[in-house]
Amino acid sequence: MSRALRSLIVLLPGLIAGPVATLALDPEHLRARLWSEPDAAARLERGEVVAVDETGDDGSGAVYAAVHISAPVEQVWAVIGDCEAVFRYVQGMEACELLEHSDRRAVVRQRVDKGWAAPQLDYTVEFLRSPPLRIDFRQLEGDLEIMQGSWRFEPLADGAAVRVTHDVQVKPKMPAPAWLTRRSLRKDVPDMLACVRYLAGGSGGDAQAAADQEACARKRRR
Repeated sequence: MSRALRSLIVLLPGLIAGPVATLALDPEHLRARLWSEPDAAARLERGEVVAVDETGDDGSGAVYAAVHISAPVEQVWAVIGDCEAVFRYVQGMEACELLEHSDRRAVVRQRVDKGWAAPQLDYTVEFLRSPPLRIDFRQLEGDLEIMQGSWRFEPLADGAAVRVTHDVQVKPKMPAPAWLTRRSLRKDVPDMLACVRYLAGGSGGDAQAAADQEACARKRRR
C-alpha cells in the first residue's frame, strides 16, 4: 500500500467492543472530570495512561483518556494515521479500506470482530484533520447509532514530546451487556494509547517500552 493510502486517519470505533449504554455524549464533561483528579498530572508524568469513562443503562458509553509520549507530534500522528499500524493497536480490527482521501479528510470503511462475546461491527467513518493538533471523527453509516470522538495533540518540551488525549462516544442500535462496555472502555482504550506510544518510539525508557509493548501484545492475544 502506498504511503498516501496509509496516511489515512484510523482511530477506531473498534475500541468499543459492542454497543455501550444513553448519555449526553459530551466529551467536555469527562475532560473536566479527568483533570479535576488531583493526581492526574503526576500519573501522566510517571508514564501511566489516565482515563475516565461513563456508561448508561441503554447501551451508550463514553471515555476520555490521556497519555504523555516522548516523541514529536509528527511521529505520533504518523502511527495513528497508518492503516497498517491500526491492526496492531486496535483490538479485533479485521479490515480497513480507504474510500476517500484528501489532505484534510478521509473516509474509511472498517470491520471489527472481538470474538464470541461481542457482535462483529462494520462502519464507515469520516475523519476531519487539523494537523498537527486535532483529528475529529464520526460514523457516517454502520452498526452503531452514534460513534464520534477526537484525538488532540499538545506539544510538550519544546516539541520533543506530546500529550495525546482521545475521546470517543458511542450509542448502539440495540442494547449490549454493561460488563462488555466497561471492559472495553477501561481496558482496551488505555492499552491502545500505550501501544500507540510504543509504536511511535515514545515510551521514554526501557521499562516503559517493555510495558507498552506488552499492551500491544495483549491486543493480539485477546
